[in-house]
Amino acid sequence: MSLIGLLRAILLACAVFACPAAQALCTLVCSCNVSTTPLTFGTYNPLASSDLDSAGNVRVTCGGAAGLSIPVTLAISAGTSGSMTPRQMANGVRRLNYNVYVNAGYSTVWGDASGATSTQSAWIVLNALGLASPLDFPAYGRIPGGQASVAPGNYADTLVVTLTYF
Repeated sequence: MSLIGLLRAILLACAVFACPAAQALCTLVCSCNVSTTPLTFGTYNPLASSDLDSAGNVRVTCGGAAGLSIPVTLAISAGTSGSMTPRQMANGVRRLNYNVYVNAGYSTVWGDASGATSTQSAWIVLNALGLASPLDFPAYGRIPGGQASVAPGNYADTLVVTLTYF
């Protein structure tokens, strides 16, 4: 068996059994990246009782040793308000409640696994060329209706997506 073949066998075995050597070796032979499509809500009517929804996406791409299985986990920060329950967009000192969810039913907040939030996880399997199809994680955003005290203006927030692999 060649040195490359032996390295791949060790990495595959370690990936399956989560041994620490796989983490160190992966930094030499694999890499993953994340890209995002933002949530864009449009115009919110504070007098409306209906929610305003939006959808975005977080995409993970990985490459490395052929046949390697890479476990990935995605967490999303609280944003500028410092809270995930709820998150808040800002316009100066003014705030507008919203949140980001892992499901279209808006029942599980996408966060960092603290409190009542959840992360997203999956395995990416690299093909014979050491590549994998991009893996998409939909992000569902919602601004709850009935926030009548919200002043007119442009509101925004910045979230940090953290990709952890191996």
